[in-house]
This record gives sequence, C-alpha cells and structure tokens, in this order.
Amino acid sequence: VTADGRAFMEGMRSGGVVPVVKHFPGLGGVSENTDDGPAHTLPWTTLEKVALPPFEAAIKAGAPALMMSNASVPGFTPLPASLSSNMVIGEVRGTLGFKGLIVTDSLSAGAIADPPLSLSVPQASVDALEAGDDMVLYGSTGTTSGDLTIAASTSDAIVAAVNSGHLRKSELVNAVAQVLGAKKVDLCTAPRGYWLTTARGNVYNLGNTGFYGSEAANSLPAPVVGMAATLDSRGYWLVTSRGNVYNFGDAVFHGSEAAKSL
Repeated sequence: VTADGRAFMEGMRSGGVVPVVKHFPGLGGVSENTDDGPAHTLPWTTLEKVALPPFEAAIKAGAPALMMSNASVPGFTPLPASLSSNMVIGEVRGTLGFKGLIVTDSLSAGAIADPPLSLSVPQASVDALEAGDDMVLYGSTGTTSGDLTIAASTSDAIVAAVNSGHLRKSELVNAVAQVLGAKKVDLCTAPRGYWLTTARGNVYNLGNTGFYGSEAANSLPAPVVGMAATLDSRGYWLVTSRGNVYNFGDAVFHGSEAAKSL
C-alpha cells in the first residue's frame, strides 16, 4: 500500500493534479460506510500498526493534502476523526508533523448528519474548523439553489462563530494559507507569478509577471504565491511560498494593469 500509494501520488503530481491522501487514519475494516451512518474504525492500536505507515510515508514524501475520515476511532476518539482536535491537531499536525492542507470528508454524510450527532453542514463546518481542518466539504443537494443556501448558511455560521469567540480569525487565515499553498504546489509553478482572488471569488493567474505591490510586499522573504482581496476590495492578504500570511490592511492594490482591470 505504501509503495503503490506513493507512486500514485507522484503520478498525479507530475500530471498537474494535487493528490489528497485519505481517509485518515484509515478505513480498512471500518464497521459501516460513513456515507450511510455512524461508523468506527479498527482499534487505534491496530491502526498504528497497519493503517498509519502509508500515511506516514506519504507525508515524508511531501504529500500536499490529506483528508480526514468521518469514522470514530476506538481507543482514541468517540468523535468522527474529522471533528476531533486530538486527531487533527494532536496526531496529524503534532505527532506526524504534517504541514499541508487538511480537508474533511463530506460533512453531509450520514456519520455526521444522523444521530447521535445530528449535525447540519453549517454546524459541522464550524466544528471541523475548530478541530483544525482547513477546508470543509459536503455533498451537493442536487440543485443550485439548495447548494447556495447551504453555502450561505455555512458562511453565516462561521462568521457567527468568529464573532462569538468560538473560532479565532487567525485559524481561518491559516486555513486560507493552506488552501492557496496547496494550489501553488502544482498549479502555480512560475517562481515570480501569483494567483489573484477577487472579492467575488474569481481566480486569476497573472503568470510570470512578478508582484508589483507595495515595497513592503516586494521585500517579503519568500515569493508571493497567493493573494485575496478584503471584502471592501481595498485591503488584501498575501501568502508566500513558505505559507506565511500577511495582511496589508486598507492598502489599495498596486498591481499590474492586468490586475487593475479585473
């Protein structure tokens, strides 16, 4: 599994696709399909011997992204792994030292939506971000209006969690850095190019033009690989290739003519 997994991962990367190793900490021998309802993995002591080695090898080989499972882990956590801070922050970030993008499995799956948790996607999204996940995923309702409703409700729930103090804004900033960093791994290879994201969510690749921002931005210790405008479209966030995030406040973007005309 370790050899084949690494080979498949490298094949995807060489083809320009960001590979995601999953579902941590392993679903071999899981009690049920987590899409259909609550499920648990094999005992943690067993997973340590038979399930973790492929993940450890992938991380050492530079895996850019990892997906958590929605199964609970006997002997480690009664929560789905995707909602367990002990699993995400303690094990994945701490023990295994993974520094890449962490995504959830579908938060509309039965393991999350059915009893005993009975969590809605917005509720589960906040829990996942608090647990340390960077990106939340959920299944389509089948209609554009339904999907947009869930997206809006999820966004509102995240904002409310920040305003109430349950979720730190710095955690969201770190998550943004991870998302942009993962995209940079295979999608923005020009060392002096950068991605620009507008407040409307449009993404542009300004290629190999170099960053023409303020002097403060030009003096950053690593190339800029990601940029996102603030909601008022005056300030912006910058992400460097090292994963550092900088907030340039209310500074107007002084980009190239192509960027100004977006």
